[in-house]
Amino acid sequence: CLYVHNLSNDIGLNLKIFKKLFFLKNKYKINKIGLSITNLNDIEFIINSKLQKYIDIIQLPYSFVDQRLSQKNINILKKYKITIIFRSIFLQGLIFLRNKKLWPEKIKKEYDIFFKKLKYTKNKLRIISTLELALSYMLSKNINNKILVGVNSFSQFTEIYSLLFRRKLTKQEINFVEKQFKTFNENESFLNPSLWKKI
Repeated sequence: CLYVHNLSNDIGLNLKIFKKLFFLKNKYKINKIGLSITNLNDIEFIINSKLQKYIDIIQLPYSFVDQRLSQKNINILKKYKITIIFRSIFLQGLIFLRNKKLWPEKIKKEYDIFFKKLKYTKNKLRIISTLELALSYMLSKNINNKILVGVNSFSQFTEIYSLLFRRKLTKQEINFVEKQFKTFNENESFLNPSLWKKI
């Protein structure tokens, strides 16, 4: 799959690029055309500009922290037979980073409240690790889509694999998790890594 990142505000340019990719796909140069987006408003943009007919796969951010993606948007993409892959389920590793000095300056003020909520949530659900919470939440939502994760070592891979078989969260537990982290869904600068850098 060949992925496009960062749609242009120019609808004509987007269409031109995707038509070229579609031509290459039909010439058997690539198998699938993908799009990776950070701004969820791009979903509406994709549908309104007719880009959906050229796209096979979309990568979207989704996690227990980032719950902005609505079921309505998921259903819209499925209607056009677009495969959904969830990414950033660890918020680019930020949820594991316990050194405040290493947090991006722009969101450092959220550090204390985030880890306070994280500790409270894990204690209430009797979950030991943040990794287990992140995976349990995603696997328990029953969204039936693919999940993309990054690892730094084989031991991390095996740990993730072993957690795939743990118990799923109940609907009540899912609601509890979402309630704890709801405030972060109104903070685009926290959820969008492209906004963490200083301008």
